[in-house]
Amino acid sequence: RGVPKIDVTFDLDSNGMLHVTALDTTTGAVADIKITNTGRLSNEDVERMIRDAQVMREADEARAAAVEARHELESYVYAALEEVEATGDRKLEKTVNEV
Repeated sequence: RGVPKIDVTFDLDSNGMLHVTALDTTTGAVADIKITNTGRLSNEDVERMIRDAQVMREADEARAAAVEARHELESYVYAALEEVEATGDRKLEKTVNEV
């Protein structure tokens, strides 16, 4: 007898239906099944999700801009401190550290 050889094919159509076919290559037996999405979202649910995504996108962009601005400021301060340390100006170093 040996080990069965089964070829399985998955096909997803434009309507969201999944067609699965199994073929036993030894015997030629075929089995298939269609799986449909019975829990589809309503148009209102889809529209609500799109609106929510837009609101979150705007908040994400604002947060990203704030993080980038902070990063740029920290880089500027770090560069200023490096320059102060390189020149050895203690009075300027104290002023920069206070900021």
